[in-house]
Amino acid sequence: MRRWIALGLVVGGVALAATYVIFPEPRSDAGKEVTIVAPPGSDDGDDHHGTGSGSGVGCNTGCSLKKHYVAPFLLDDYKHAIALYKKEPMAEGSKGLETLLFYGERTRELMRKHGTFDLPRDRRQFLLRELSRTHATVTLRIVDDKGEVRASTGPMHVPVGQKQHLRSVRLSAVQSLEFNGTVMRVGLYHLWSRY
Repeated sequence: MRRWIALGLVVGGVALAATYVIFPEPRSDAGKEVTIVAPPGSDDGDDHHGTGSGSGVGCNTGCSLKKHYVAPFLLDDYKHAIALYKKEPMAEGSKGLETLLFYGERTRELMRKHGTFDLPRDRRQFLLRELSRTHATVTLRIVDDKGEVRASTGPMHVPVGQKQHLRSVRLSAVQSLEFNGTVMRVGLYHLWSRY
């Protein structure tokens, strides 16, 4: 059994099959500004959150969530992204739009405080709709060298941009596992994740 674990870690780590689908907030919230509200939890400043059957009380030094760095998104950065988005195609992947989406929660905060600097109404509505897509569905599996699924979890509805501890709920001849990671929106139609 140790052989397949070691081989799996050396050859490609754990074989993770992750499926992501961004879900918009319910239609009853249409037109409202959406914010990601952090659940009550750690007060150590690291924002550890549990989801579904998982929970995180804190990270140890080996946790993949430790020191997840995202560069600050300042007002000048926001103005620059809005100016780019004004010139670029409205509903296609572009640097301005994708920057605004990547910084989702911070973008919504800056929009509330400073507006959208004469962004045309149709573009503003499109941007708000995309910013309301705050969750992803994640499925994770660990597969051994013979193709047998040894541990899996999901599908789970997780917030985009927030650190997660997801516990495996289906096990086959292995001890309980925990997947630690974050799903980030990196484009209009693209998500990135590390678990």
